[in-house]
Amino acid sequence: MHHLAVSQGRTLLDFLWRLRDAADRAAFVAAVLEGLRSLIPCELTSYNEVRPASRTISTVALPASVLPPDTTPFTRHYRDHPLFLHQMQTGDGSPRRITDMTSMRTFSGTGLFSELYRPARIRWEIAMTLPAPPGTVRCVTLDRQGRDFADRDLELLQLVRPYLVDAQRQIDAAGNVRLNPRELDVLSLVARGKTNREIGAVLHISPRTVQKHLEHVYDKLGVRRRAGAAMWASTQYSATRSGNK
Repeated sequence: MHHLAVSQGRTLLDFLWRLRDAADRAAFVAAVLEGLRSLIPCELTSYNEVRPASRTISTVALPASVLPPDTTPFTRHYRDHPLFLHQMQTGDGSPRRITDMTSMRTFSGTGLFSELYRPARIRWEIAMTLPAPPGTVRCVTLDRQGRDFADRDLELLQLVRPYLVDAQRQIDAAGNVRLNPRELDVLSLVARGKTNREIGAVLHISPRTVQKHLEHVYDKLGVRRRAGAAMWASTQYSATRSGNK
């Protein structure tokens, strides 16, 4: 991984902080699109939910004016898209450039390129997927006209993707999670930055018992790490406070 410049490091931290504060899907999507655009220069960022079986797609783009109103060319020609096809066939949603999979000469000869990319004046693309319900593919894309994305851009997306994955799972789980009172107690203290030992002292349980409660919480929230659970808790408490105003 290349070293980040000081300004880029600050931009990355600000992006992750905005993700942490996203209280609902709209705020999450806005944070993703604005944050990625600030990290990696591009003409367009978009958050897409594609349902291949019904050939439908919903897209949020920044700026919205770049994409044409009619995005049905994608659902007609989605098999022309090498990244989308790779994800569907393998389940691997890691960040990739179109040119990691095929040549631009080949891609620019497809129906998808001529009906969607060329009219939108976009050429180079890098994309990754996020967790989604069965039958849906969620992908986040960045597009440019002038030059292809560099290895450094790819590495930045690889760096931030685990945080986006955790945040997406938390947004999906919000309102559907049932934690017992002890798990809620543990999670609230995790959100305040307490260690397992400190939580155990407050709740009069052992650090090992705290860890067991956390493992159950991770399973229920669909996250893999402490930071993801803390982000989910912060999102929930923020939404509760907003609703009570």
